[in-house]
Amino acid sequence: MLLILLGHFVGSSPLLDGPPGSGRSYVRFCFGLCGTGVDLFFVLSGFLIGGILLDHRESPRMLRAFYVRRFVRIVPVAWLCVGLSILLYGYASGRAGLGIPWWCGWAFTTNLYLAAANRWILTPLTAQWSLGIEEQFYLVFPWIVRAWPRRGLGWLGPALVAGALAIRVVGYAVAPDRAFAFSMLTFCRFDSLGVGFAAAWLVRSGYAAAILANRRLLWRLLAGLAVALAVLLKCQYRSPGQMATWGYTAVALFYGVLLLIAYAPRERFVRVGFTAGWLRLYGRFSYFIYLFQVLLARPLVALAFHGRWRDVPPLTWPETAAELVILLPPAALSWYLIEAPLLRWARRWSYD
Repeated sequence: MLLILLGHFVGSSPLLDGPPGSGRSYVRFCFGLCGTGVDLFFVLSGFLIGGILLDHRESPRMLRAFYVRRFVRIVPVAWLCVGLSILLYGYASGRAGLGIPWWCGWAFTTNLYLAAANRWILTPLTAQWSLGIEEQFYLVFPWIVRAWPRRGLGWLGPALVAGALAIRVVGYAVAPDRAFAFSMLTFCRFDSLGVGFAAAWLVRSGYAAAILANRRLLWRLLAGLAVALAVLLKCQYRSPGQMATWGYTAVALFYGVLLLIAYAPRERFVRVGFTAGWLRLYGRFSYFIYLFQVLLARPLVALAFHGRWRDVPPLTWPETAAELVILLPPAALSWYLIEAPLLRWARRWSYD
């Protein structure tokens, strides 16, 4: 969540304006890659949701409990975001070609709308593109896991990775001008979800103990993938399009190895770093913050510093920093008044 906020608020700041090739432009580009926080989210989702499906694959209640719990966790807050977007901004009307139709937010198809447009359409609903990929993945993946042969479950994650990579490479070769659209289509982002699912299967298999205990191997893999990301950064800056082919897969593998390192941490700095209270605070409230970042963050900062919430001048560095924390109070209200009570109710729907 913090990576995404840094990319959106700091990376987009006019304080980093500069001609192409300048130091500021390169810093802005590096902050733009903070958007790979979405890829980390996909990896974590594949790991956590995949783990649930693996644990309860044989349960007759698995599908019902899964869909009820996912609905309760995701839909109410997402629909609240759509309703407030219509009420406060009217962007969801789609007038003047600047908005996204309201039904895309309520039907979780924002990613498909953006894919058809083949460009970003910046409105309070834009952040729901990744939520659309998640929801479409949730609709089909439980059935795939249920039907997949038990002995072949270890190959399901790699199959998703290879399939998504192949589709993007072929698609980019045939239609390079549609690279953005490929990044919005669910089946083109299955590599991140597949890496997460592969990690979920791995930690439940007999191979997990030896691999997780081999810290030197894991850190070497992470270092090698970090080098690949540095190459990607250079290539993407000079010749955009690399991310649309092998870039998303490299990012997903990097986060997948990082996930395995953090899953059973032995190094003290890893344990301390990933259990920090302030990170857990953002983790608890991250869903609301992600959905409402465009809708509320900048308007609230503008209201606090300038006394108005529309047509504000470019924000200073202190005002930009305030964007990173100003959503915590409303996110806490959402958690304690909406999300946590609904989650407690959803626990009635047991998998077993």
